[in-house]
Amino acid sequence: MKIRTLIILMILCANALTAFAQMDSTRSQRRRERIRREKMERQLYRDTVSARYPVSNVIPESEKDLVKLPMDLRHPDNFKQDTTYNDKDSTFLITTKMGNTKFGVPFILSQEDYAKSKMRNSLYLFFKKKNREEFEKLNNGDKFDFSDMQFDLGPAE
Repeated sequence: MKIRTLIILMILCANALTAFAQMDSTRSQRRRERIRREKMERQLYRDTVSARYPVSNVIPESEKDLVKLPMDLRHPDNFKQDTTYNDKDSTFLITTKMGNTKFGVPFILSQEDYAKSKMRNSLYLFFKKKNREEFEKLNNGDKFDFSDMQFDLGPAE
C-alpha cells in the first residue's frame, strides 16, 4: 500500500511539475512576444534621420542634456531650470519651468554627479570666455574697414 501511494504521489508531482513548466514557458513566451512588440513600436517611432548638427533636448531628461551644444539657440527668458537640494537623501532635483508652469519629467542627480556637471559647465564657460578675450586681443588692431583697403597692383600701378 505504501509503495502504491508513493508511486501515485510521484506521478502527481511529475504532472504538477510539467504543468508548471508549461505555464512558465507560455508566460516567458508571452513576455518575449511583448518585448518584441515593444521594440518594433520603438523602431516605428524612432527618428530615422540624424541631424548633421545635433542640438540638446529642450526638456532635459538626463545629465547629458544639461550641456548646451554649439548649435543650440538661447532659451527664452521665461524658460528656467530649477534645482532643489533634498537633504534627506543628499540629491539634487532638477525641474524645468516655463514661467510658473513645470513641464517635463524632473530628474535626480547625486551630489557627485551634480558637482561633475557644474564643474564641466564652469570649465566650458571659462574657456569660452578666455577664447573670446584672446580673439578680441588678436583682432583689436586689425579691424576691417572698407575705406582702408589697399591693393598691391604691382607694375600696373
